[in-house]
Amino acid sequence: MEDVNRVYNLYDERLKGIVETPLIPDGFYSSFAQYTIKLKNNEQRDGLQVKLKEHDIPSMIYYVKPMHKQDAFTYLNINDREFEITNNLCDLVLSLPMHPYLSEEDVDKVCKVIKEFII
Repeated sequence: MEDVNRVYNLYDERLKGIVETPLIPDGFYSSFAQYTIKLKNNEQRDGLQVKLKEHDIPSMIYYVKPMHKQDAFTYLNINDREFEITNNLCDLVLSLPMHPYLSEEDVDKVCKVIKEFII
C-alpha cells in the first residue's frame, strides 16, 4: 500500500492546481485501484486522453455511463435529474496509470504531458 501512496504523492505534488486531483485526508491511506483526475469539461478530458495516447501513456474512462443508466437498472425508472453530480463526473474524469511499480520518471512523463496540454 505504501508504494501506491508514494505514486499518489508524486502525482499530487505535480498536478495540484493544474487539474482536480483525488483527496486523501491526512493520516489516511488508499489502496488506489486507479488515480482519477477531474478536468474542466468533456472536450478537455477527451483531448487530454488523445494527447496522452500520442505519448504512449495509457489512460482510461472507467465510467462512461453512470450506474443508474446501466441497462440492469432501467426497471427502477430512476429520475436522471436526481444524479446530476454522477452524470457530470462521467463526462469529466480520466484515470491515469497507477500501480506500485511506477517510477518517479514515469510520473514526471505523465505530468509533463498533462501540464503541456492544460497550460
